[in-house]
Amino acid sequence: MNSSRTCQRCGVRSQREEMFTSLCLDVFLDATVEQLLQDYQQTVPVDYACRCGSNKSIMASTFHTLPQNLILQLKRFKTATMEKRHDAVHLSPELQVPTHLSDRFYRLVSIISHSGTTPDSGHYRSFGLHPDQRGGQRWLCYDDNIVSATRGPDVFRGVQETAYVLFYQKQRTC
Repeated sequence: MNSSRTCQRCGVRSQREEMFTSLCLDVFLDATVEQLLQDYQQTVPVDYACRCGSNKSIMASTFHTLPQNLILQLKRFKTATMEKRHDAVHLSPELQVPTHLSDRFYRLVSIISHSGTTPDSGHYRSFGLHPDQRGGQRWLCYDDNIVSATRGPDVFRGVQETAYVLFYQKQRTC
């Protein structure tokens, strides 16, 4: 990721490149994953003491490069209270990630969901795209020692309020 900070008074800009293994996205009601990713990259005001004397700057993050595998953690737990957020996040089998060069497409290949009210209680389940990948319809549900077959659309609807970690794989372009 490229992070840039720009002083609101004098326009001085500083940039840095940061390496991430995953991105933590804020969750809000009835959002799509694309919207959560766009929100992550929005310009936000920050307090920063510039040499010109101003404390008002803006910060923005953009993708410098895109990884082969994109891991997105949905912030389901409020930091101060550890209260669980059950806001629905609409999942789809493909994710379009805009960059400064061009848009890239990713396929959702795995989901970890958490049912419960706190991070140290509840139940985790994992869903994965079936290895044959025929149209992305065949998925597997891993629930403790039970593995069962399911369908992609059923998974996406069923985990809207419990999806916690999303794993995407970059698709080849023609």
